[in-house]
Amino acid sequence: MKCVKKLLVAVFFTFVGLTAFAQVKTTPVSQTNAATNGLFFTDVDKFMDVNEWDTVNPQNGFGVFTIDANGYDIGYAKQLKKFFWGTYFNGAFGNYTKTETEQNDTKTTDITEGSTANPTNFTFSNLFGFGNKGVKVDFYYSTTGSTKTESGANPGSTDRTEWSLYSTLGWKNATIKGRQVVPAVWLYFDYNYSAGLQQTNNSTVASDSRDWRLALGAGGTTVLKTTEIRKSSLTALLQFDIVQPVDKDFLKQKAYSFELPVEYECIFTPAEKFTFGFKSGLKNTLAIVKDTRLNNGQFADGTTYTLTPSFKAGFKYDTLKKFILNAGVELALPEFTLTSAKNLTTKVEVTKYEWDGNDGKVGFTSGFQFVPAKNLIFDCNWAILASVFGTDMRSDLVGTDIWQTINEILIHNITIQISYKF
Repeated sequence: MKCVKKLLVAVFFTFVGLTAFAQVKTTPVSQTNAATNGLFFTDVDKFMDVNEWDTVNPQNGFGVFTIDANGYDIGYAKQLKKFFWGTYFNGAFGNYTKTETEQNDTKTTDITEGSTANPTNFTFSNLFGFGNKGVKVDFYYSTTGSTKTESGANPGSTDRTEWSLYSTLGWKNATIKGRQVVPAVWLYFDYNYSAGLQQTNNSTVASDSRDWRLALGAGGTTVLKTTEIRKSSLTALLQFDIVQPVDKDFLKQKAYSFELPVEYECIFTPAEKFTFGFKSGLKNTLAIVKDTRLNNGQFADGTTYTLTPSFKAGFKYDTLKKFILNAGVELALPEFTLTSAKNLTTKVEVTKYEWDGNDGKVGFTSGFQFVPAKNLIFDCNWAILASVFGTDMRSDLVGTDIWQTINEILIHNITIQISYKF
């Protein structure tokens, strides 16, 4: 029974590591967007969006930066007659250390890039818009604890570097069977996608657990119904991933996956000041993993199917006095997973059905927007609701020092984003 469980665990965690989307922030997200669970947007969300860039319409330019402790988050856009250019940088430059040691006429040089506490992790994006089309190219780079001994008695290295190149094309006013659709297509290439590493000793490769991913996807949004107080839309995406080892002599594992998320959204504006909405989604993921190495040296094939439902809601209240209040709620719903694994040596086959049971939990978001002058926006994500109510109805207002807790909630749990269009 233990061998059976290990077989399932190996295949499932391989699926999680190889098929989840890379956590790369290539498009800026407004604090209004974050506070309303993606229901409402500002120019910050649109100036680097291949479908929405032309709605920003700056006379000269548009700039944004975010104040937080996670590194740089800054963007700029420029309208050049009929040509639009937007650029965005997000991330941080981690520690870089170079140490030179001399002993008995031997000089050793050690280099460490991106420590565990301060890794190097950034994205640099550029968008070019013309007519009704937008093209965006993103470059991502990350390394955590990559080391290299350039000279000395024992030269060698540990390479944990990951880099990615993404390209996206979007346009408007496409028609499919008489229905207006806002589509996009994309092509991703990720090197060292699942954060593996290569180790060398004396210029000889000792191990290599790195892989690469090629992903091709397409999707679009179509408006279903529009009235004076209601607008509904449907979004569907399809992505196909291929994951292969960098060095097949050390890593045999391969993976293929399909991801199909579908989301329905509805926005209501019953009054001039008040707007609310909800979106409900269902994501289907099918992953096929080949030649997974088990702890005993044997290999296994596996298939995992995951069905993930979601429900989010948000609202905004415009005081018409330079303040807009935002809030949202997300309901945790149970996820279904079907895992099938086969040991290629023993021919043991195992199938597992699982509901995660992560239901009944509610997550809160909140924030506000302040407009002191025309086209100048202070957009704030203030996590006070999440702190007071918690994600499982357990408040953060507990502890030995209640005033310290209140200070943390009122002062520190806030992100400020400043944008200006001129």
